[in-house]
Amino acid sequence: MASNIRVPQQERSIEKKNKIIQAGYQLFSEVGYYGTNTAEIAKRA
Repeated sequence: MASNIRVPQQERSIEKKNKIIQAGYQLFSEVGYYGTNTAEIAKRA
């Protein structure tokens, strides 16, 4: 089954995606994978 992941085109969208990824990495390293939720990632980003 093919995966249709949308790739952001606008600069603002790309920056937002990168901030979310960075916030996720930071939280995973601080509190672990199971101690992190999407609301915390969004708040940090």
